[in-house]
Amino acid sequence: MAKIIRLPQHVINQIAAGEVIEGPASVVKELLENSIDAGATEIIISLKDGGKSEIKIEDNGVGFSKDDLPLAFEPHTTSKLQDISDLAKLETLGFRGEALASIGSVSKITVETKESETDNGTSITVEHGKISTPKVTNRKPGTTITITNLFEKIPARQKFLKSTQTEIRKISAEIIKRVLVNPTIRFKLIHNGKELFDFLPISVNTHDSKTFIHPSRIEDVLGKEETESLIPVYTKADSVTVGGMIGHPILAKTNQSHTYIFLNKRPIWDRGIIKSVYAGTNRFVANGSKIPFAIYLTIDPTQVDVNVHPQKLEVRFVNPYRVYSDIEHAVRSALETALKKRHYLLFI
Repeated sequence: MAKIIRLPQHVINQIAAGEVIEGPASVVKELLENSIDAGATEIIISLKDGGKSEIKIEDNGVGFSKDDLPLAFEPHTTSKLQDISDLAKLETLGFRGEALASIGSVSKITVETKESETDNGTSITVEHGKISTPKVTNRKPGTTITITNLFEKIPARQKFLKSTQTEIRKISAEIIKRVLVNPTIRFKLIHNGKELFDFLPISVNTHDSKTFIHPSRIEDVLGKEETESLIPVYTKADSVTVGGMIGHPILAKTNQSHTYIFLNKRPIWDRGIIKSVYAGTNRFVANGSKIPFAIYLTIDPTQVDVNVHPQKLEVRFVNPYRVYSDIEHAVRSALETALKKRHYLLFI
């Protein structure tokens, strides 16, 4: 008797969704990336019960056309790639064509969208992979996506969702990452009808070439007192340009906090980068202590692979040791210069 069977497509989709969608924060992350890629200047996130009951994201981006909207919820459909060679020069946050299809396979989604040049908008519903017929709707340009019943039909996944407060913290963390490197976008978060924060857009005439992160946004996130103790980091090397801010040693703690890493405007998490930053600080702090930092890397897209992790968190560098060395040098040099100017003693 045959022991190998072909899984039904809906089961395949739900299994695949597990690689991309871990919980409400994963949903918010993917939809934020789509809104940013769509050129939105205002993104409003509304939650119920930490996103477990409902997630609603409204933006004023370019919107979907009537023909594109149903396609967007089919697996591996994307407007970001045309050929495999495009992976070597990615400049958008989303590109794999998994997010909307994955979310739609494990929840109910209602979408209302309108392009600026069309008279009417379009609405559609996707419920656990089943896509409805598009309908005409009246709305302003942009897109509103509402997600409900997350993991309703997958209780094994639903039981791993955390408390409401924990889910809110995780969602807030995902939003804050985008707040730091998108100063011209308004980000507003509402939970159970109560506004939690509202980061208004900042007028930026010329990008801050020395940090790549707008000082006002750092102050919004970390507060004025901690921001005043931050030291600018900037080094332009052959392999990478390193910008951002590093905390003064007086901010050092035994636990890791306020750790932000961006690569070409993409939030990432890379152990090698973290180790390199701490290696650059080890002369200035007590053994084992950690300084808060926000590091922004600019690198030729052909020298890094951002397609090695389902959620696009980890990356792979063509020459990692060179990149890590440049980061360590940039951090050490920034601290050394700043502390000497202020006549602080170094831990040597």
